[in-house]
Amino acid sequence: MTAHDLIDILAPMAAGLIMLGTGMGITIRILAEAIGDFMPLLMIVVLQVVAMPLAAFAVAWVAGLSPELSMGLLLLSACPTTAIAVMFTDLSKGDARPTTLGLVLTTLGSMASMSLLLHLGMRTFLGVGTPVQLPMAPLFQALAVHTVLPLTIGMVYSALSETSKSMAPLIKGMGLLAVIALTVAIIVAEFDVLMYWIPRVAGACIALCAIMSSIAALLAWLLEIRLPPAAAVTQSMAFKDTYLATAVLAGLFSGQAAYVAPAIVYGLVQLIAGTVIAVIYRRAARA
Repeated sequence: MTAHDLIDILAPMAAGLIMLGTGMGITIRILAEAIGDFMPLLMIVVLQVVAMPLAAFAVAWVAGLSPELSMGLLLLSACPTTAIAVMFTDLSKGDARPTTLGLVLTTLGSMASMSLLLHLGMRTFLGVGTPVQLPMAPLFQALAVHTVLPLTIGMVYSALSETSKSMAPLIKGMGLLAVIALTVAIIVAEFDVLMYWIPRVAGACIALCAIMSSIAALLAWLLEIRLPPAAAVTQSMAFKDTYLATAVLAGLFSGQAAYVAPAIVYGLVQLIAGTVIAVIYRRAARA
């Protein structure tokens, strides 16, 4: 088994375990309460689906990225957030409910917006007006298999068993171990790619992550959103489904490294950013 084969196993496993553990700790009533407190959820969806692609355009232009890297960064920004954001929200002492719902809604939003951004990016960065068919299978898989199905199973188990809440941290812990193993596998599998492309695209990835996380934290402060949901909004902005982005970009551009590189590098950047955000919010919670 190669490192790439391991990535294909660990990425959906990590997402599935995190969403399963999340579902085991919540109920329909709890999710309904999160919808009632709609502002954090609305912020996650609008910032992820609308603001982040605009920020990616700006960052690519200011950083002077090549057309291929710019295209990769744009389509990465159009991808939804990831289940790992739910785990880091928990680590931040945040409210995982808006993160969970935001994951589902941003995946749906990506289905609607990614084709538009693909054609816009092709014209703007590559000067190509020929329509390109967006591969929808990875998006449907991300929504159904990696997100909704394990979340639903966890919620059903939560409704049927009193032990679900006590088991949820264990399942999420297994998800965390899968994320750590996934990170190591990516570094091993993509080491040469990372060493070549980090100097060329890491600055843009860091800038995009920092801009969106800072905007989310600032808006939460201005709107007087309390700490648990504020942590959820901020962590949701730091994370993207880079596994999905890699699959989509590789399918569109025949695996050319320049298009896929932003997603691979951002995958490492977001883990560092999520850790820093978690430390900040945990300290704020103790204050």
